[in-house]
Amino acid sequence: MHRVKEYQLADNIVTFNHHHSFKIPPKNARPTDVSIIFQEQFATVFEGNMLKWVLQLNRYPLDSPWKLKLVQRAIRDKYPPPQKIQFTLNVMEKDGSVENSLKYVLDGQINEGRVAMESKTFRTDPHGKDLSELMVSAEKNEQELELETQWVYDRDDFADLKYLLEEGAPIETETSESNFDAITAKFPKNLKLITSDGTQFVMTNSEMVCLASGYFRAFLTEHTTELTVECSDVEAINICLVYMVTRHYKKPAQLTPRLASEISSLAEHWFTNPDSEKLRSSLEKHLCLELQTNYEDLPYVCNLMIIAEDAKFRNVETCCIATIVSYHAHDFIRTMIHTRHPLSLRLSTPGANHPDSLAEQVTDAYYQSLKAKSCINAISDD
Repeated sequence: MHRVKEYQLADNIVTFNHHHSFKIPPKNARPTDVSIIFQEQFATVFEGNMLKWVLQLNRYPLDSPWKLKLVQRAIRDKYPPPQKIQFTLNVMEKDGSVENSLKYVLDGQINEGRVAMESKTFRTDPHGKDLSELMVSAEKNEQELELETQWVYDRDDFADLKYLLEEGAPIETETSESNFDAITAKFPKNLKLITSDGTQFVMTNSEMVCLASGYFRAFLTEHTTELTVECSDVEAINICLVYMVTRHYKKPAQLTPRLASEISSLAEHWFTNPDSEKLRSSLEKHLCLELQTNYEDLPYVCNLMIIAEDAKFRNVETCCIATIVSYHAHDFIRTMIHTRHPLSLRLSTPGANHPDSLAEQVTDAYYQSLKAKSCINAISDD
């Protein structure tokens, strides 16, 4: 990262600030091989989006210069691009005044050779001496240091689903729907796919599904005329059949969390990667859009969060947690944790894919979000 004196902020942005005060432990009070002075975990949450971070002041190997390291650790496919990330490290006098200060900024000028941006990690110049010299001086004089970390994002970028999810399958259009009808019309309907409760079914062609899916090749014989599918909603079967033939996502009029889960479960069995993942990405995007519509409904958000955890919709689960932290934190703690709500038991029970329960994940995100204050600089209507 390069050092600057000034930075002009743009309009319509969201800014996060995190502060941390510390002293360097004296050498006789710390291990001789110390490589990390401090490590702080916190979250930046805005509306229905959340990024989790680990901030370190470290040196590794031990004879290398000190550096600040900021790592994104949120569970999501992609990350929004920051307009700016800034570290300001102040050495404090005993009267509270600033004796010395360093500032490092990443603001898009990343071709100067002094910026280190590795995958999900931002860090100060690993070859710079200024930070190490400041640390040596502060340690010698037993001075307190204050570190301020600031993030600036375009507000639209921070909320844009293209910076959350991998690209999914194309949405079915009238043309692709006509293609599906034209292709399937050529084949006799000789296979009945029955829902698990036995109340609904879809007629299709056995040769067509065997050609398209190894799942059907494994279960069907030339004499099979009926197959019970582990799915209770016939719409899920229809959507997966359309995807099987056209590789387009047939968007239902209303995608409930339960329907999305059933489609995902069928896709996991019927298709192999990357086809199944593309359909899952389409489902996650659709669910995130539904969440943006229903964000004020706490029971809806909680139900969606539970379904997302069970179906391994990690991006949707993260957005649900962020939505609760942004809009419902106190109601969630009061209603879902401290009272006997019908969802309380499920929310307090750890799932199969995470050691912490959803309730613990929400409260952890809430308290971590308090460490990073946010503000908005919106475009004026004038």
